[in-house]
Amino acid sequence: MKHVPLILFILACAGTLFATVLSLTMCMAMGANSSPAALRVLKSLMIGVTLLAIAGVTTGSFLLRAGHPGGALAAALAPAAIMVLAFVFSLVLKL
Repeated sequence: MKHVPLILFILACAGTLFATVLSLTMCMAMGANSSPAALRVLKSLMIGVTLLAIAGVTTGSFLLRAGHPGGALAAALAPAAIMVLAFVFSLVLKL
């Protein structure tokens, strides 16, 4: 039972990595027939998604080392949750 928080944190990091790759793939697919202005926005969005994932996993790692496994799990899952909400929001608005 001692290793359960570590295993959950690793799974959360893997989920965030998957959500990041999915978001980057969707941004690249949206940019296929876009104008130069839209490509600049998509490039900024891709950089933001990548930095969000890096920040979440890094913060989670520091919290896990500090002895806060619940906070680490939340920090690692937050970027994935934000990306899923953004994806659903873009589907609802048909962007």
